[in-house]
Amino acid sequence: METKTPEMWMKEKVYGYWLSQALYCAAELNIADIIFCDGPQTSSDLAKKTNTDERSLFRLLRYLASEEVFAENETGAFALTPKANQLRSDIHGSQHAMAVMSGSEHYLASSKMIDNVRTGKCAYEIAHGQPIFEYLKDHPNSARVFDKAMESIHGSESNQILAAYNFSEFITLADIGGGNGSMLLAILNQYPNLHGVLFDLSHVTAATASSITNLERFKLVSGDFFQSVTPNADAYLLRHIIHDWDDEKSILILSNIRKALPKHGKVLMIEAILPEGNTPHPGKMFDWIMMGIPGGIERTLTEYKILFAKSGLHIQRVIPTAGLNSIIEATTL
Repeated sequence: METKTPEMWMKEKVYGYWLSQALYCAAELNIADIIFCDGPQTSSDLAKKTNTDERSLFRLLRYLASEEVFAENETGAFALTPKANQLRSDIHGSQHAMAVMSGSEHYLASSKMIDNVRTGKCAYEIAHGQPIFEYLKDHPNSARVFDKAMESIHGSESNQILAAYNFSEFITLADIGGGNGSMLLAILNQYPNLHGVLFDLSHVTAATASSITNLERFKLVSGDFFQSVTPNADAYLLRHIIHDWDDEKSILILSNIRKALPKHGKVLMIEAILPEGNTPHPGKMFDWIMMGIPGGIERTLTEYKILFAKSGLHIQRVIPTAGLNSIIEATTL
């Protein structure tokens, strides 16, 4: 088994963003979609279809082919590979939107991480002049890419959550900050007696309303969880919401849910829980990203217990899923 020296490892990581940018270029130009539709293409063919410089495009494709993203055949045409398929925009689990988002707005934010570390101010806000959710509100195209990118990250989670948790005890489940409603719809489909409320900002619920088919048990409510949350639910679901915010804002969100929560109600928070110490965990990389993009935090279980206690809530149990996330179930103190 080949073992990388510290020098080799460091060089690979330091230069890593060049590959990320190459993947972004291919995604932004929709190269994989064109090849899928039209078959293997030469760089000349692709340059005409993408309005790019042929020589530069060839060098991009040659580099990606060396990484097994695309493959040049004996005629000089580039074909899809299993890795290149992940850059198609039309397949389940596609990383197309993630490559576009990571290579553009997030890439600019990443260049400001040193300022984030020095000042504590979120790198995304330094780079773009606005916090990310305000930016997305003002840039609908970016918001659509963001939604698709989040689906590519969290798309497999719904089945993992449904396999790990029994929602049958609830009458009404409120998905707080539920975005496009994919998680809530998956739960409602499995539990035909359950009613669902998707609570999010007005521009989010407006976009969601246009894509949701008519379902009697699905209700959209607009609001701001920093002000209050919808009442009349016996369970409140928070999937990857609290990790977007610092402790002060997280306590405010949880406290507003606490005010709406009936005595028998439960809060169900879905997040990755970081291990203590030097134990490797993907959430520790995400914590670095969360610091730079929304200004949030990934937390240990001890940190979550403190957060909940300050919000008037008590963690009853933690249910792991088959993926990286756990379901943290909490009630009133």
